[in-house]
Amino acid sequence: MADFDAPVFKILANNDTGAASGHQGGLVVPKALEQYFPRLTGETSAETPTLDANVTLELWVGPQRLAIVQSRYQFQTWGGERSPERRLTGGFSDWRNQAKGGDVAIFKRSLDDEYYYQLTLIRSEELTDELAHAIAGRKFGVLHPEQAPTANEEIDEAENQLLTSERPQPLFVEREQRDTSARRPVRSYAFRGAVIKAYGGLCSVTGEAIFSPSGASSCDAAHIIPVEAGGADVLGNGICLRKDLHWAFDNGLWTVSKERKVLVSSKLDQERNKLLTKLANSSLLLPKSKTWHPVDEALNWHNENRFLR
Repeated sequence: MADFDAPVFKILANNDTGAASGHQGGLVVPKALEQYFPRLTGETSAETPTLDANVTLELWVGPQRLAIVQSRYQFQTWGGERSPERRLTGGFSDWRNQAKGGDVAIFKRSLDDEYYYQLTLIRSEELTDELAHAIAGRKFGVLHPEQAPTANEEIDEAENQLLTSERPQPLFVEREQRDTSARRPVRSYAFRGAVIKAYGGLCSVTGEAIFSPSGASSCDAAHIIPVEAGGADVLGNGICLRKDLHWAFDNGLWTVSKERKVLVSSKLDQERNKLLTKLANSSLLLPKSKTWHPVDEALNWHNENRFLR
């Protein structure tokens, strides 16, 4: 199950639901919550009336999970004639059709993927005293102000620190330090962003990726020493991988030699794993800056502790 950042909320207007005639088919995101949603680059105009990013929504109605769907987060300008309005649109009509004005939408962003959100509908008549107290007459905002989620500005700053640091960073973090650190979400987001940027969004094994119109890469930022083993969120412990290769790497089906070549486990069925075995002995595609390269200590750890010999 995914880990999520602290929640933000919005009390739904009638036009956010499927109940209103002539609604715009989406949910308006208040400008004050923009910093907790994907960053959209560029400027809207008559020629480019909409900027958007694909997002995954894990939909809940109270304690019941409804579905996982693909949607879009966008700036909508109606042909460039109006000021941009931030909206989630498409893919979650079943969720909206169960909502009504005055219900509460709660958003949580995944710590592993900036484009994955848990969206929960709490019906107004089912609000607990605790939730009603947290909202305290507000229409939207951080649900628990003392536990604010990670803002995009914090992520950008942390990413920049990872990409510009020239000093070797510790590869291991004590579990107590990781679990109690208020900066854990920042580190998680920044690690992914920095690794993706360091590799240009391309898989370090195949040089491949699929990019969305907003520039998001389909590849993952993989930890070489995994988080559960104390691996730190630093570039020396990261590698950009296609999702299937990430899974195979985490499960020890392949590793990286000291010469930075792909080593495939001899325990694999060669016929059933042609997609992987054909990559054996290929050279890793590394970032232009050596300070962004995976370090020997991390690769040695993976070779000794994960690789199936």
